[in-house]
Amino acid sequence: MAELNTKSLEAVAGIDIAKQIFNVYIIVPIIRKKRIHQQSQYRTYKRDQKGVSEAIGFCKQFNVKQVVMESTSVYHTFVANSFRTQDIIAHIINSGLIRTAVKKPKRDKLDARRLAELLIRGDLYAGGDLRHSYLAESVIETDLKKLCRLQDKL
Repeated sequence: MAELNTKSLEAVAGIDIAKQIFNVYIIVPIIRKKRIHQQSQYRTYKRDQKGVSEAIGFCKQFNVKQVVMESTSVYHTFVANSFRTQDIIAHIINSGLIRTAVKKPKRDKLDARRLAELLIRGDLYAGGDLRHSYLAESVIETDLKKLCRLQDKL
């Protein structure tokens, strides 16, 4: 009998971020009768310190080690950096590429689910169709990025 791929048994979360709220969709693979099934959980949070802390707690409850979100102006930076400080890998994906990849209309819960599914399938990695967006991890990197943009405008 073939061995189950334990890498695919890690819980993951897709996060759809808007200006004031964000949606978290967690997929938890479980084994039943030697088959892998998926259990899902969904919650909506305010995009503030309390909401992000609650979302991190929600993800930790299901032992989520990786989350994926679209780059959305600057709204994703606070959320992604907060997850990273809690040792949860935060993948940031170019939102234009997501729309092309899934070819569906925008719906928050569905978008969060699709992001989680892309991560489960491995489409976010080198062999996948999607590329990560750059997210500065320090104030210096953020300032340098702003200076480079200003230089381009001159």
